[in-house]
Amino acid sequence: MNLELQTLTWAQAASLQTDALIVLVSQKQAKTSGLLATMLSQAEKSGDFTSESGQCMLWWKPPGLKTQRLVFAGTGLGRAQDVRQAVTSAVQAIKKSKSVKVTICLQDSHLPHLVVAAQAAADAAYVYTATKPSAKSSLISKVTLGVPDASMPIRRLHWPRPKSQVWRLRESGATGQPTMPRPICWPKRPKLCPSTLKSLAKFWV
Repeated sequence: MNLELQTLTWAQAASLQTDALIVLVSQKQAKTSGLLATMLSQAEKSGDFTSESGQCMLWWKPPGLKTQRLVFAGTGLGRAQDVRQAVTSAVQAIKKSKSVKVTICLQDSHLPHLVVAAQAAADAAYVYTATKPSAKSSLISKVTLGVPDASMPIRRLHWPRPKSQVWRLRESGATGQPTMPRPICWPKRPKLCPSTLKSLAKFWV
């Protein structure tokens, strides 16, 4: 599975061509306008969705959007565990669909936990098939992490313990590009394009 990072606002996400669009919603969410904001407001008013951690709502072929599937996922207070739970729930909600390209739209309050979101997406999309012939692999092959400004450096990037599961970004002496050893829980390492690796590396402190 490939992971990419790009600049993506809610307005841009509304016109984005993707198989599934996951929008993380925090209780600290700043008021915005546009189609996505209107749909979120209607869902909250109807009581079908709240921004509490673990809440998830799925639309199929949402009107006015170019995506086939829209998922609102609540992140509560926006802590690392909240972001992980939200991304995991949202990816699992569309995991068995025919989604190949998935986009996750994050807000400013989620940026300190960008790497947590990346790992959660990869973990949730993974299907173990080595000794399970009947298991069907997920069709998800590309996940794009959309942030308000991908060029803006982030000085604080938090990572949950234990340290044995932490990705350690470092400069490779052979290529000069940052490399990322796989977490011990993954049989295979997710593929990240060089631009994404460089972006994640500059976020790491």
